[in-house]
Amino acid sequence: MITPPRIPFTPPSKATYTKGFDSLGVRVPGLVVSPLVSPKGLCHDVLDHTSILQFLAEKFTPGRSYSDAVALRAGSGITSVSAALDRAAPRRDIPVAPDFSIEVRFPLGLNRPPVTPLEETFEEAAFYMMKRAPKATSQKYSEVSHWVLTQQDRPHA
Repeated sequence: MITPPRIPFTPPSKATYTKGFDSLGVRVPGLVVSPLVSPKGLCHDVLDHTSILQFLAEKFTPGRSYSDAVALRAGSGITSVSAALDRAAPRRDIPVAPDFSIEVRFPLGLNRPPVTPLEETFEEAAFYMMKRAPKATSQKYSEVSHWVLTQQDRPHA
């Protein structure tokens, strides 16, 4: 296990939390997919969510930081995503996605009848919830009420 770097952070004055922290937290691997990254390349720099903001500032406001908070993180050792872009010119050996077609049995937006017992059970439960408690269902499970409304033209149990 690799211990996360110690980078202190003090909450902003209007934050709802008051206790600061002094670590980046658990380490999470990330992927940078770009023609400007060498095949199987690795970047061992320390990055966090502000690394993307640093990169955006480099590209769109060169010489200026994205914000004071991002500049503070950069000053503490967090690097930009650009550290992972190790090629001056884009790769030319990028594979092309295969050209194949797929069969669409039901175009998007077209309702279809349930085809599995699980789908049938879900449909039955959704209709029952909307019938017995439409207001509570709409408030707590808005996606169910919207789904039921799209199913109105179909016969159901």
